[in-house]
Amino acid sequence: MNREKLTRADWLLIAACVAVAAISIFIVVNWFGAAFPEASIEFRYDRGSSEKIADGVLAEQLIDTRGMKHAATFDSDDEARIFLERSLGLKKTNEILKRDVRLWAWSHRWFRPLQEEEFRVDIAPTGEVIGFSDHLPEDRAINSPDVNAARSIAERFLGNVHAFDDLKLVAQSERRLPKRMQRIFTYDSQSIHPAGAPYRTIVTVDGDRVGSFSRRIKVPEDWQRSYRELRSKNNLAGNVDTVFLIITMVCVVAIFVIRLLRGDLQLRLLLGIGIAAVILVTGTSLNSFPSALAGYNTTESYPAFLARFGFGALIQGIGVAMMLVVVVGAGEVLFRERLPKKLSVARIWNRRALTSKRVFLSFIIGYTLVAFFLGYQVAFYLIADKFGAWAPAEVPYDDMLNTAFPWIAVLFAGFFPALSEEFMSRAFSIPFFEKVLRSKWAAIVAAGFIWGFGHATYPNQPFYIRGVEVGCAGVLIGFLMMRFGIVPLLIWHYTVDALYTAMLLRSGNNYYVVSGALASLVFAIPMLVSIALYVRNKGFVPDDELSNETIPIKPAPERAPEPERPAFTFPHIPVTRGKLLICIVLVVLAAGAIASNPPSIDDAVDYRITKEEAKRIAAPAGPPPAAAMRTIATPVEGFRKWERGSSREEGGGPGDFDAVAVDYLLRHGLSMQSLLTVMRTKIPTATWMVRDFAPQVKDEYFIEIDPRTSRVAG
Repeated sequence: MNREKLTRADWLLIAACVAVAAISIFIVVNWFGAAFPEASIEFRYDRGSSEKIADGVLAEQLIDTRGMKHAATFDSDDEARIFLERSLGLKKTNEILKRDVRLWAWSHRWFRPLQEEEFRVDIAPTGEVIGFSDHLPEDRAINSPDVNAARSIAERFLGNVHAFDDLKLVAQSERRLPKRMQRIFTYDSQSIHPAGAPYRTIVTVDGDRVGSFSRRIKVPEDWQRSYRELRSKNNLAGNVDTVFLIITMVCVVAIFVIRLLRGDLQLRLLLGIGIAAVILVTGTSLNSFPSALAGYNTTESYPAFLARFGFGALIQGIGVAMMLVVVVGAGEVLFRERLPKKLSVARIWNRRALTSKRVFLSFIIGYTLVAFFLGYQVAFYLIADKFGAWAPAEVPYDDMLNTAFPWIAVLFAGFFPALSEEFMSRAFSIPFFEKVLRSKWAAIVAAGFIWGFGHATYPNQPFYIRGVEVGCAGVLIGFLMMRFGIVPLLIWHYTVDALYTAMLLRSGNNYYVVSGALASLVFAIPMLVSIALYVRNKGFVPDDELSNETIPIKPAPERAPEPERPAFTFPHIPVTRGKLLICIVLVVLAAGAIASNPPSIDDAVDYRITKEEAKRIAAPAGPPPAAAMRTIATPVEGFRKWERGSSREEGGGPGDFDAVAVDYLLRHGLSMQSLLTVMRTKIPTATWMVRDFAPQVKDEYFIEIDPRTSRVAG
């Protein structure tokens, strides 16, 4: 059998790859930390040892958790962290995080299914208690002492978990519940003011016991609004790009259906990808059970929660598999049609492929791209930093370390983006755009930047920096696909994304290190086998049968002229008296059913005035007219609920229709007709909500107009 040797051109390519990889690795080793600095986390306590501290806190509160379920996650205050990074820089932020402020915590939760009371304790990695809550039903009766006694309870608790001498009481409030009183005491640190912001401690005394305790940075509201404005630009760029991605996906589906009907898809390849996707996605979802358990809602039965979680994992796996089958199917057929001389993705899944010179060179190019891409990102952000670009610090921890099989997440993190992005943004988009734009170069650039700005929603600033970074790389990757095919790109994309996910490689746990390394460097094993076969066989085996051209493209079927058919006419059906009588009876019954329509919640809706009239009525109660002010009016059809988590102001804000309140009243004996009377005459409902606001200004006005009386209701 003839053997292929590495030619002079091959050796030059390998030498160039070695040089590029060496330079890239040198850049990464020396400047990765400067380009992508890490937040400082001092792990003195892990999940297990922090649980013992949390148990001690509960024991001091005389809380017995025997028989309760336990869940733990690693949590952080990301908003406060980003505030410090952008205000002080990472170096000073890390100093503050080591010395004064705790933003990360092991959050331990104890609960019983279908029981409202539950407990939570947050332990910083340094071992300090930074959060506690005892969630009680609102109607539980508890003796409530006066405010001074409640304050003593709060400060006694703080003395046990915190250096209380540094705290100063800055506010206190109370909340009256049906059978007890909640008193909230707010303290600020006198010595710690990170970036000028208060380091705040809040204790809630629920009756005669501590109901909650938390320590956090009170991020200034002006900074929050400013940062949200920045992030809105990221989201806008991402939303604009999403339009192009949706158009691309519609075209992908159309090509998939057309080529499927034509019998031009590689079904064995697609079946294998679908099965792998179901296994990996379902496994990754099941592997995240500890995190799902931490978010379990105690109003749901536990067996139902388990069933929903398992079923959801399977459905998610099937959904992702279907999406990948469509994307890979459409991308593979256009790639095969456009580049017939390149390696076929459908042909390389066998041992013989490892004896191919083109497959060997694909490994070399793929791993060179891994090093180059990392070096490129380091160089890009080092230069961008000189011009004011910013990216949040990396957090050297992930909750996947709490899972039984963390390497599954590494496999999925490489598998899914490699297949979905390479086949849609390269294998499909470049040939498709080339036909539409009639230019190979324009197609490569368009596909690269559509792919790049799909990453624009990352928090990197300015808002376009991530799109430019990834887009420029996408253009280069597009050129490489046209030169070397899709196989090197799949190797590169899988490996680089898996490496990003495999933060656990530095955990110090041998199992994590070995399994994470194997999962992220999965293509290194076949590359070594390819080298060994080359040495044993003293050359490569000819691989013409691995090319795209060995799978011929099936032409579109020719349309045969349709024969003329006589016009179809319906046969005459005589109308009898019996049929006519039946129709009359049915019409009468339908009219009677409509006339006797039972009362409905919709009957309370009675908008007697228009939107413009509502604005006019609200004007005297609103702000003075200003050029920047905008006024809108929206209908609110029912009881308004109070949104405690609203970002408008602390404590919440008014929301929209409260279906829970309506359901409660109906279930407790109030008839629908009586409820409608209440909504029409006693509580303003189905109203106009007029809002006066100016963009990027906090102050805004909400005026509620009753459309039945044409008066201001609130």
